[in-house]
Amino acid sequence: MTQSITTARIAPTSVPRRRHFLHRMFLFAGSITCVSLMLGNPPTSCLKVTDRTSRGEQFFGNIYEFGFEDGTTGALQNFVGGPAEGVVLPTDGALGTHSLSNTVTASMAGDNGFAIQYIYPNWGAGTLRDVWVRFALKWTPTPSGGIQKLFRVKTQPNGVGAGTFISNGTLNNDRFSWFWDGLASGAGTDLMTVATGSALQGQWHWWEFHLQFPANARAHVDIYFDDVLVLSEDSPIVNGSGSTGLGAPLDTYAVGGFLLGGTVNALPSGGPITFTTRFDQVGVSTARMHIPTQSSIP
Repeated sequence: MTQSITTARIAPTSVPRRRHFLHRMFLFAGSITCVSLMLGNPPTSCLKVTDRTSRGEQFFGNIYEFGFEDGTTGALQNFVGGPAEGVVLPTDGALGTHSLSNTVTASMAGDNGFAIQYIYPNWGAGTLRDVWVRFALKWTPTPSGGIQKLFRVKTQPNGVGAGTFISNGTLNNDRFSWFWDGLASGAGTDLMTVATGSALQGQWHWWEFHLQFPANARAHVDIYFDDVLVLSEDSPIVNGSGSTGLGAPLDTYAVGGFLLGGTVNALPSGGPITFTTRFDQVGVSTARMHIPTQSSIP
């Protein structure tokens, strides 16, 4: 269903030429026109158009947004580039009626279950150093003692590096936490103003992350829970080549994608557990997205 049509006027010489966006935009002389679908692949608006060709970057407001309403997983992928794992449910959505459900059964400690990932289409030409990621999250009401990694920033082509959002299990403090991974000097930070993980199980809630990874400076994250800021924090370590251990040209961390899912990092005593996560309205943007207007705070 078409929600809106927005036209942003720019100079003819600034019309972007990179084809990875053309399937979502219709280009006319001197303008960008975005046909927005409420719950489809195209971005929800083209109100913000920024041309940064001198830096090798081009950002166009909302980069990607998808709500699974067509029954597919959209541009979300598994580890080999195919459709993301999980099942699209037609009857349980935070917005609309559909959501993506992924069930992981873990029998040993480790990064099990990350088979849902978003890869920035222009990664080969440059990653994102200032980006917003938003999604609705729900998991089934089965308390677990293990640690579940729910969102992880993918900062290098072959793996993750700097930023993991987790739910600590009931055998720990049962809190949500943020970890800086490769830019950390110690433990993560608990989100003490958000209810415990087990208290929120079986409910839809909205999470939004503002990720900033400037080169040779400290990284920064702002985390919003149901549109309320619950954490604003710099990385303990400067985002420089001496910290990351990476070689040029990818010698500092930047956002090239992210991973979603119910991966279990630490199992409770007693053996295998099954953990289910559900995601809806996954969005990536250069501006804060908030909770969609068609939705309400749970």
